[in-house]
Amino acid sequence: MKVLTVQDYQRVRSWVYRYAKHLDITRWRYHFENGSKEDVLEALLFYQNKDGGFGHALEIDCWNPNSTPVCTFIAWDILKEIGCDDKENPIIKGMMKYFERGEVWTEHGCLWSIPTNNEYPVQPWYLFPNAPWFPEDWPPENYTNANFIKFVLNYFDKNSKIYNNVYNIIDYRLSFMSKLSNFFTFAKSDIEQTIETNDWIEFIRCLQKYNLKSNDECVQLFTELLNIMKPTANQDVYENCKKRIENEDKIDSHELDTMVDQIVNGIWSEHGLKCDNPEQKINEIASLGELWWPIYSIVDTLRVLKKYNRLE
Repeated sequence: MKVLTVQDYQRVRSWVYRYAKHLDITRWRYHFENGSKEDVLEALLFYQNKDGGFGHALEIDCWNPNSTPVCTFIAWDILKEIGCDDKENPIIKGMMKYFERGEVWTEHGCLWSIPTNNEYPVQPWYLFPNAPWFPEDWPPENYTNANFIKFVLNYFDKNSKIYNNVYNIIDYRLSFMSKLSNFFTFAKSDIEQTIETNDWIEFIRCLQKYNLKSNDECVQLFTELLNIMKPTANQDVYENCKKRIENEDKIDSHELDTMVDQIVNGIWSEHGLKCDNPEQKINEIASLGELWWPIYSIVDTLRVLKKYNRLE
């Protein structure tokens, strides 16, 4: 059984304090240094707009200050992470108002990108309506549908307009599943394919949780998803998706060992960002997410290792 040594933990901690945004430092302190929820909430509020949604590069690959579904769902994840996702939380109430306006979702789903993204520095996958490698007629409701459906079912009254509109979205998403094979032909990166397939996994689980489909129906939907993916998706993406479905996201000893190895040998190692092509590497770092996403994610990884007693 592998554990993360104190030395390696301190190396990660140094990276976080050097390069993280203040919000992520408050998350780190809350989980590992007896920090407070109040500090996390205070830092998070700087990203919330008057309309109740979140923007301002909370997702650092999109510098649109206007509220976007992606940033709003990241904020929701952080609230859940610290146990502050109650409906009475003013931040949640603001999010509800943001989505209730109906500007970022249609009967086909929730928008990944919004039109004003095109007016600010963003990675190409955040351009509206889609990244340049998408077909022109591909719908812009990608990647975030499960989060939107879960948010609405969790917080809105069953008699509300938005709640009832979610049923139309669910019906459309189910009818759209067969077209996923086309998606895998033009969205070829593992990251894009993983984000989309994770969205479908969470979507089906949501149908199961809220008794919108029976267990047998959801099993069949998972089978259909895998059958679509097997001949079209990247092999690693397919295998990881299959593993998530079959294991229900349970983490075994081998996976925990792998988490430790990835930290020890990753950007947190003694070599840091040492590379063969410094000019290329600085351009990658300048793409914003190169450092931020690993720092954002390391908090989740260390939370798992802490839960399973894998921190020395």
